Amino acid sequence: MKKLLLIACVTLVLFSLFTLFFVANEHKSVFSFTKRALGECVERSFEEKRCTISTCFNLTSKERILDFAPGIEGNFKPLSAGWDTSRLRNGIDNFDADCTMAGAFLSKNSKNFATTAKSCVVMERDSGRILFEKDCYKQLPMASTTKIVTALTVLNNASLDDVVVIPKDACGIEGSSVYLRAGEKLTVKELLYGLMLRSGNDCAVALALHVGGSIQNFAQMMNQTVKELGCNNSNFVNPHGLHDDNHYTTARDLAVITCNVLQNKDFAEIVATKSVKIANDGYDYPRVLTNKNKLLNNFADADGVKTGYTKKAGRCFVGSATKNGMQVVVVVLNCGPMFEETAQMLDVAFANYKKVCIAPQNKLCGVVYKKDKPIYYYCNESFAYPITTNEKLTRKITLGEQNQTMEVLLNGEVIKTIQLTAME
Repeated sequence: MKKLLLIACVTLVLFSLFTLFFVANEHKSVFSFTKRALGECVERSFEEKRCTISTCFNLTSKERILDFAPGIEGNFKPLSAGWDTSRLRNGIDNFDADCTMAGAFLSKNSKNFATTAKSCVVMERDSGRILFEKDCYKQLPMASTTKIVTALTVLNNASLDDVVVIPKDACGIEGSSVYLRAGEKLTVKELLYGLMLRSGNDCAVALALHVGGSIQNFAQMMNQTVKELGCNNSNFVNPHGLHDDNHYTTARDLAVITCNVLQNKDFAEIVATKSVKIANDGYDYPRVLTNKNKLLNNFADADGVKTGYTKKAGRCFVGSATKNGMQVVVVVLNCGPMFEETAQMLDVAFANYKKVCIAPQNKLCGVVYKKDKPIYYYCNESFAYPITTNEKLTRKITLGEQNQTMEVLLNGEVIKTIQLTAME
């Protein structure tokens, strides 16, 4: 009897060891990342749980671990903020993922980002092309990212050198402040620094009253400004973004507005500034303003733009970065890890999109002879567009009697028509 019991125990131990060995090997075969081709999609079953892992890495480059496979079946989206990138960088050559980490990716059939943001969009500045998005047309409160529109409205209607005498109504505004005092004098540019770096609600009111005469009138100017840019899903009732049910925008609208105002050199200079000194009337030392935008310090190519927070809006952020001649704008609304997720989205965008100039400025496009005299047709404006490696830009030139154009096509579809200029 004892002998049978011993045999049974040995058999049980051997079976257990065999099971553990099998599970370990199966786990390794399913989840080990090897140097496979970029964009390969791995699907395996493990313990009746199905995990889909999109291998979104360029595994030939340790520096570009956050690379994202572009265009695979047209539906891949970038990583979530839950991914432990430091662990990845330390263990890329021998890394075993578990089901929890696999969930940090989206499958190839997903339609949205794996992001905590309620709404977001990634847009290339010059073309306005949406690279990635999640519910970007959803109307939401946007807190102090409102001040991007405030700055644009001010820049369109005032000189940077204008001197503003701070009115009493601009003092003591709730929320973020640079603590303006009634009667002191600052220039419009100094107030814009206070507006964009420290999110000064007092600066917002001072600028609004200087430009619009009243908050209500300035809000009307803000709405008119954005409508001229084709942003019809937004409404502004104040210059600072403190909550009001009638004060809202969309991630798409805010991205379009930001792309527009970033082309203003003064605005671009202000939002890229990490620290600045401005006037402090009545004191023998200046105000020192430090930018609240942590992306400027944490992301090598970052160059703007604005943070925001209220209880109802949550954490909101508009960030921008420029690399290889391409500037990308990211908008996240109601997003807890707003800086981290913005950085990830920027990494994804730069890894997968390259800006291609299909129509250089002053390019000779063709010659037509009339009565033996040549007429040369040029493209006066340049046109560049961000594309992935599996997209193709082409151009079609038409030199007819009534129509002299260049059509730019993306994968065979017209995305831009440029009128050509004749020169004899």
